[in-house]
Parts: sequence; C-alpha cells; structure tokens
Amino acid sequence: MRRADINMKALIGIIVVLLVLIVLAGFYTKIADSILKKADREICRASVLAQSVAIIVPSGENLVTPDCKTYNVVFFEDHVEINGKTAEVYDARKNDYVKKFNGLTDDIVNRVVAEELRWCWYQFLEGKKSLFNINNIWSSTERTCFLCSEITFDKSVQSNQFKGFYEYTKDTAMPNSNLTYYQYYAEEPRKCIWRYEGIINADNCWEAYAQGISNNIFTSTVQHFKEFFSHCSDIVTTFSTYWSSVSHDPVVKDVVFEKDKKYVVGFIREGVTSRYLQFLKWISSGSEDCYFETYFAYVFSYEHLQYHCSSMMRGSAK
Repeated sequence: MRRADINMKALIGIIVVLLVLIVLAGFYTKIADSILKKADREICRASVLAQSVAIIVPSGENLVTPDCKTYNVVFFEDHVEINGKTAEVYDARKNDYVKKFNGLTDDIVNRVVAEELRWCWYQFLEGKKSLFNINNIWSSTERTCFLCSEITFDKSVQSNQFKGFYEYTKDTAMPNSNLTYYQYYAEEPRKCIWRYEGIINADNCWEAYAQGISNNIFTSTVQHFKEFFSHCSDIVTTFSTYWSSVSHDPVVKDVVFEKDKKYVVGFIREGVTSRYLQFLKWISSGSEDCYFETYFAYVFSYEHLQYHCSSMMRGSAK
C-alpha cells in the first residue's frame, strides 16, 4: 500500500474522530446548560424552604434571604432570549424544540410564559408554606409580590398581539406530567383563606383570588365567619373589620400579550404578616384555622402590577 493512501486514511480517521468530539461536546454542553438552569431553580426553592422554616423563629426574617433570580424573557420574531441567551423553545410547526423559528406564534409565546409560570410556582413551594416576613406587626393586609420573570417583545416582532394564554394553560399538559399548567398553578392544594366552605363560593382558591375580593362579600359573611370560627374567640371579633375592608382588583385571566407592553410572571402572598401569625397563634392556643393567608401566581401587565402588590421583591437577573 502506498504511503499516500495510508496518510489519507489516517487523515480521514482523524477528521471523523474530531467530528464525533465536536458533536459530543455540543451534546454535553447542552446537557450542562440544562442542568445549570434547573440548578438555579432548585437553589431558589431550597432557599425559600429555608425561609419558610425560619419565619417560625422570632426575628426569623433576618436569617434567610431567598436566593432567586428574576428572569428576563425577550421575544424576537425568530428566537427567544432568557437572560441574554437564546433559549430552546417548542415549535408546534416542527413538533420539536428549536433555537430558531420562522415567525413568532401564539403557541410559542404561550408555551414560554406558561413554563415561566410553572417554575415560579414551583420555586415558591406551590403556596404550601408560609413565606415572606414583614417587620410591621400591624401590616396585616400586605400583599407581597416576587417578580419571577419580566417579559418584553423586541421591535422585530411583527404581530401586534398574542392570544389564548389562559385557555392554553387549561388545555396543555406540562412536560413529563399528566397535569395541565392550570391544574398545577390553580387547582393543586395550597394555603388558602378560601378553603372554608361558605365564606366564598368559588371553584378553587386561585379563581377566588382572581375574582378579587369585594367588601360586600365579606360583610355579608361575617356572621357565618363568626360561627364557623367560634373556637377562635377574640380573633373573630378583632378581624371582622379586617375581613370587611380587604379588597383588590380582579385579575385579567385571559391575558393578551401586546408587543408594546411589558409583562411580569409574579408570585403573590396575601394575608396577615408573619409576626401577626405568631400573635394570632398565641391567642388562639395554636390553632392554624385561626389565621389566614393565601398564595397566587400568574401573569400581569406591568401597568396592572401596582394594583396587586403592596410591596415588590425581585432577584438578580444574572
């Protein structure tokens, strides 16, 4: 065999090996990116869990600060960026995850935002634990919001609106799950002031919160409230006025994304403050049915956020 033939075969072998290494490097980089993204979410959830434990300690709000990011989501006409990096998104037209697509669609927008909502709800323990201490013991009507994601549209986007988010979450199952997005963020159990039958006749806590709370609802149910919570003695009398005065604007459930507006995926805590919880637990002999809080996560236009948050928290976008 001629030397030239041997050298050519060796060269071809080297090229094949290099190509394989390049493919594997891309594959493992993709896996590493996915792991790091999930790691950030898990770090947030772990730190929130630590805070939920810390709030039972006097002055516990100073012990743990949630280590959670606020994600910056930008939609372009042909791709999506999250915190400045091109994200893989599901394109139903190709039935696959892609980094580039031919035109932004309702489905792509709804899927990306639904995923941000899912992660936001997950990070904050699905509303099952008491969170967010507030120093002022008397600020019992405080609604505290954490901004999980901020969503904008680049000027390259051609469509003016993207519709159908609410129905999308009701009809679409989450990745690797039998639950739809809606079942997860709305129907799954959580701490909830509306869990007591007869106070508010609603399908679930999420829907009750989304309706808003009117003065008439609570004023008309104060007597039922007193009877149902008779074991809470002085708390019922003390908070009859509180319950008849709390209200917030209804939430726009069927949100339409307009390309010239900014949106937020937010986690909201409403109810008595953590220090007030300690006070109430003391005078109610430890009964958890005698103090109230609820948790809610959804998407808001930035201009409507002020109607739902008395105070706002955000994390680093890095």
